[in-house]
Amino acid sequence: MTAEAFDVRLKSRALSALALQTLEAIMSGTGGDASKLGAAREILDRAYGKCRTADEASAEPYTVIIRQFGDDAGDEA
Repeated sequence: MTAEAFDVRLKSRALSALALQTLEAIMSGTGGDASKLGAAREILDRAYGKCRTADEASAEPYTVIIRQFGDDAGDEA
């Protein structure tokens, strides 16, 4: 990483609290729904990561196991 890129990252991190406060103000303010949704999405993307697209999701195989409470099959696992 170059010194210039490192400097930009440091400056960006220094402003991150203000950026989150700004997003919070937009989200809880009197603005339109689109603005509030955008602010909420930005916060969630930073907290939990962006949602994967259908193509990305299908690239990795996964198993879904669904059981109801009271199933005896759960005792064997």
